[in-house]
Amino acid sequence: MNPLFSCTKAKGFLRIVFFSYLITQTSYLFTGCSKLNEVSVAARNFEDEIQLAQNLVFTFNKDLVSDADLETWQAVEYVRIEPKVEGVFKWSAKNELVFSPSNGFKGATNYKAVLTKNLLSKSATKNYGLDNESFEFHTPYLNPEKLETYWMKGADNKPVAKVKVDFNYPVQETDVTNLLKVQLEDTDTKFNLNSTPNDPKLVLALDNAPSLKDESSLKTIIEKGVKIAGSAGSTQEKVELEGVLPSPYVVKVVDIETGFEKNQGFVKVITTQQISGDNLKDAFKIEPAVDVQTELTENGFIIKGFFSASEAYTLTIKDNLRGTLGAKLDGEVTKDLFFGEMPASIEFTSKKGLYLSSKGSRNVGIRITNIPKVKLKIVKIYENNLLSYVRNNRYENYDYDGEESRVNGFNYGTDDQGIYSDVIVDRTIETGNLSKVHGVSVLNMPMPEQDKLRGVYLVNLNSNDEYYQNATKLVSVSDLGIIAKKSADGDQLMVFVNSIIDAEPMGDVEIKLISTNNQVMETQKTDSKGVIVFEKLKEKAPNFKLAMITARTEDDFNYMLLEDTQVETSRFEVEGKRANSTGFDAFVYGDRDIYRPGEEIHFNTVVRDAKWASASDIPLKIRLILPNGREFKSFLKNTNAQGAVETSIPLDRAAVTGTYTIEILNGNDVLLTSKAISVEEFVPDRIKVDVVAKDS
Repeated sequence: MNPLFSCTKAKGFLRIVFFSYLITQTSYLFTGCSKLNEVSVAARNFEDEIQLAQNLVFTFNKDLVSDADLETWQAVEYVRIEPKVEGVFKWSAKNELVFSPSNGFKGATNYKAVLTKNLLSKSATKNYGLDNESFEFHTPYLNPEKLETYWMKGADNKPVAKVKVDFNYPVQETDVTNLLKVQLEDTDTKFNLNSTPNDPKLVLALDNAPSLKDESSLKTIIEKGVKIAGSAGSTQEKVELEGVLPSPYVVKVVDIETGFEKNQGFVKVITTQQISGDNLKDAFKIEPAVDVQTELTENGFIIKGFFSASEAYTLTIKDNLRGTLGAKLDGEVTKDLFFGEMPASIEFTSKKGLYLSSKGSRNVGIRITNIPKVKLKIVKIYENNLLSYVRNNRYENYDYDGEESRVNGFNYGTDDQGIYSDVIVDRTIETGNLSKVHGVSVLNMPMPEQDKLRGVYLVNLNSNDEYYQNATKLVSVSDLGIIAKKSADGDQLMVFVNSIIDAEPMGDVEIKLISTNNQVMETQKTDSKGVIVFEKLKEKAPNFKLAMITARTEDDFNYMLLEDTQVETSRFEVEGKRANSTGFDAFVYGDRDIYRPGEEIHFNTVVRDAKWASASDIPLKIRLILPNGREFKSFLKNTNAQGAVETSIPLDRAAVTGTYTIEILNGNDVLLTSKAISVEEFVPDRIKVDVVAKDS
């Protein structure tokens, strides 16, 4: 080999090695500089599992905002939550960001948080980069939390053993029985599901459970796959809950729980047997004394009252407490009660109320519990935006009472982007100086005056620190009360406008009919009686459907959504008066509506003509019809000068009991009216009065 070639090759190899080393070091240098300028999360206040309602706090390794940007809630998406969660952000420090959900997180759901470039938008340093790291977390998965076993009296008055499994979410009942197994003394036991739909408590009635004097071991096995009602979430693993089936021959107190619900304290006593309601208030004592109400449950009872959060109480359950199966409490039970602080909350005193008279005090009542500062914002939603706002920004609010739920008013979106509204009031309120009732701060808030741009007000309050503690309410400040009646075919509409403050009719009020697609179908004004009738709506506005009615004057405005205010008439007699060919109206009234066999029925008949004048000397046929449809007695009488006829009918002591019918007919047997009365064996109410004369 040529020595010169070998030397050259060696030198070339050294140059390649050196060049590679230089590139590597340069790469390390740039990477290090890049990391130094990269914004990342240095700490956070959550791990894998979060609560349904809590703030998420992100602490960054860099200062990203100035002092002027601190302590203000913003709708800017600094961190993207997937799946999307409505909420707001606030910089609590230059390097600390708080996310607060508007309505909490969804149960049993996996989430991911991803940093967005909006984090760098206010930074004074422009060469910062962003870490691509994401954070995965979840709300609590569906899990059974507690097992309760007890005895109660069944529909046939026989003892029934029940098992109650408490979950942390409402459970879907479909196929749930295939995923549950109950074992007594290690032997499978058949059961029936007694729960109400969408309830977090599964109640199982055991078939032929033995009534023993001693306890029996019990195990409930819950397989993976039990689903949350109305959600895709389900139990993630098999769970076994162990307990005992108590003896039906004795009542025991298993647990005593305390807490607050709707700003009122409660004590829940859980027993091994359904409790008899007879003299329940005499079966316990609370010291210091508090005015309380009691409510029975399937396995115990609840005591409700305005308990003080700072006071310690003692509950004594006496041994005269009885179960419905006749068993007695096995001994007096004493328990110290501590309630702690009421849960923080904000709520309007009236969730359903919408209209507020402009001629009254215009105050809205709000209850605030354990929240030191609240943010108050009032926005005006303009007349032409009302229908669109309501469709897109409200949802039903449900109240839960034990196992039942019912709709109670609406919750509303806050329209932070100002698409439908403008901000009228925006301020922070210190709640410490507000008056308090049972530990709850009460705020009476005056509403602003209307101006030329008419509309209604959206009142929004939220905690200064936890945005999910909030309440919203739509308020219409007006003295225009609206009543509307629509014909069955929808072709005619009658509108009445009266003052809310004194019910006086209001004339010359402009009424607009707004369709479902937000178009004006017709405009008219009320007459001097406050009434306007819209005719031939189908002809004037074909293919349009009425959704809203607005009323306005020079200084007032109000509205009515038809879908919210429709009156269900199935419970009322709304068919109207039935006309007859005679032109007369007859009315029957008596001294009472129920009689006993052997008594005498007394009633009077009044007849009026079409002009409501007394119809004198009119021949009438008066019939009394038995409960079986046969005629008992009939009379032919003429009305007197006042158009009236008095009738008395004695009943036999052996008269048939049931519903009798009085029929009034004219001389040509045309029915004018009828009235039902009852004949029954009953004991009239009696009052015993003892009179003692004072010594003179």
